[in-house]
Amino acid sequence: MDRGKIKGLIHAHTHKLAGHAEEISKGFDEEEIHVFRVEVKKLRALLRLLEVHYDHIPTRFSQKFRELYHISGFLRDTQLMHKRWDEKQFPPLPELKDWLSKEIGKFEKDWEKQHEASSIDGFKEKLHEMDYGHVDTDDLLLFFSRRLNIIKRALMHAPLSDVELHEIRKKLKDMQYMEALCADEWKKGHETIGIFPLQKIHETADVAGKYNDLRISLEMLDSFEEDNSKSADRKVLAELKENLLEQKIRQRKTLMEALQVFNPPPPVAEA
Repeated sequence: MDRGKIKGLIHAHTHKLAGHAEEISKGFDEEEIHVFRVEVKKLRALLRLLEVHYDHIPTRFSQKFRELYHISGFLRDTQLMHKRWDEKQFPPLPELKDWLSKEIGKFEKDWEKQHEASSIDGFKEKLHEMDYGHVDTDDLLLFFSRRLNIIKRALMHAPLSDVELHEIRKKLKDMQYMEALCADEWKKGHETIGIFPLQKIHETADVAGKYNDLRISLEMLDSFEEDNSKSADRKVLAELKENLLEQKIRQRKTLMEALQVFNPPPPVAEA
C-alpha cells in the first residue's frame, strides 16, 4: 500500500470521525456514537499496521482524545443498558431506569466538556503531518501473526481473567478491522491474509463482544447497587444479577471453546 493510499485513508477516517463527533454533540444519537467509535477503531488499526514498519509512528492518540473516546464508550454502554430496560429485557426496577437516565445525562455533559477541550482539528493535523511511506504485505503478515501469537500465549495460561479476555477481544477486533480495510482498499493485502482463519476471527470477535456486554452489564449493576443500597428492591436486583451471571458463565464457555481454534494442540509424534 503506497504513501498516497495511506494518506488518503487517514484523511478519510479522521474526517469521518470528526463529523460523527459533531453529530453526537447535537443529540447523542446511539448510532452516531457507535459509528464514531468504529471509525476510531479503524483508524487505530491502520496506525498499528504502520507501526509494524515505522517505529516513529505514534499509535496512541492524545490524552484528551482518548478521554473523549472513553466517555463515548461509557455513554454507549449506558444507553444500551437503558434500551434493554425499555424493551423489558430486565424485570421491573424503576430505580434502575432512573439511575441509568441520570448516568446518561452525566456522560452527555462530560462529552460536551471534553469535546470542546479535545481539539479534534489539532488531532487531525497531527496525523496528517506524520512522516510515513508505504507498507507491504510482509508488514501485514506480521501484524496478524503478532496478534495471533499474543492470543495463543494467553491461552497457555488459562483460566483467563476478564481483563485478559478483553485484551484478546481487542486483538481480534484489530484483525477484524484490518481485514475489512484490506477487502475494501487493498486487494493484494486481502489475498495475502487469506492464509489466516479470517472467518473464525470474525466469529470469535462477535462471541467475545457478547461476553464483554454481559461483563459490562454486571459491573453497571454493581455500581447501581452501590448508589442505591437502601432504595433498590434487593430481591429483584439479586435475581437480575444472578440471571446475567448465569448468561455470562455460559458465554464464557462458548468464548473459550471458540478461542481454541487459535490454540491448536501440539502434533502427535509418530511411533
